[in-house]
Amino acid sequence: MRKSWRNRGLAKHLLVQALIYLKTNELHSTKLEVMTTNQSALSLYQSVGFCVDSEETRYFIQLN
Repeated sequence: MRKSWRNRGLAKHLLVQALIYLKTNELHSTKLEVMTTNQSALSLYQSVGFCVDSEETRYFIQLN
């Protein structure tokens, strides 16, 4: 049975490395989108300095 890779800091490490890469290549800002119900992702993004800019509401209808 495989061990779970959750809660080992891998996602945070990869995200921090990506942000360092962007900054090194002279990008001044970056954005991402996440569902407001995804608390683990929200916590991760906030832990590295992202803050909420706005929330978007999307609508859909099933046609079949």
